[in-house]
Amino acid sequence: ANIGADGRPNVDYIRDVYADLMNMGRQMARDGDVAGITPPDSDDDLEDQRRQWPRTPLTGPSLAIAKYWLKLARQRRTCLKLVRGYLQRMTKDTCDLCGRKQSAGAVMSCSIVHPNTGEVDDMYLNELIKQFNEKTEGRPFDENLWKAFFRETAKLITRCDRCIDQVEQAKIEA
Repeated sequence: ANIGADGRPNVDYIRDVYADLMNMGRQMARDGDVAGITPPDSDDDLEDQRRQWPRTPLTGPSLAIAKYWLKLARQRRTCLKLVRGYLQRMTKDTCDLCGRKQSAGAVMSCSIVHPNTGEVDDMYLNELIKQFNEKTEGRPFDENLWKAFFRETAKLITRCDRCIDQVEQAKIEA
């Protein structure tokens, strides 16, 4: 029989290495491990806090605020879903900021620009939705009217992945 790297027969060596690889990441105690080094499971603490959360139904102003927030969140999700295809179609092949091209391997993305600041502002969608709701007050939500309003009102910019990363990095450093 062939001898393995640790001096035992090759079959035993391979079996033990395979078992070690299969058990890797399972937090199993191994020979030479020092007790108490593994941090306690903080996930259990979070789970306990969730279980302790009060389950009394909301009433009065709390209920009204929660319902209002939920209505806005659902409308934002619906509106964004309706214009996502338009945003994809409006994505150009060239970055508006640095001029990189999609053919050179850059990944392009179309974003909403705040008209006053000229900067990308994904939260400006909330303002557009508010303007749309004021314009169509009293009427039920119409998907086609929303899409037309968005195409008419929204200012868009195409940015490459590198420019997006630079902006995000600047936000982190600030």
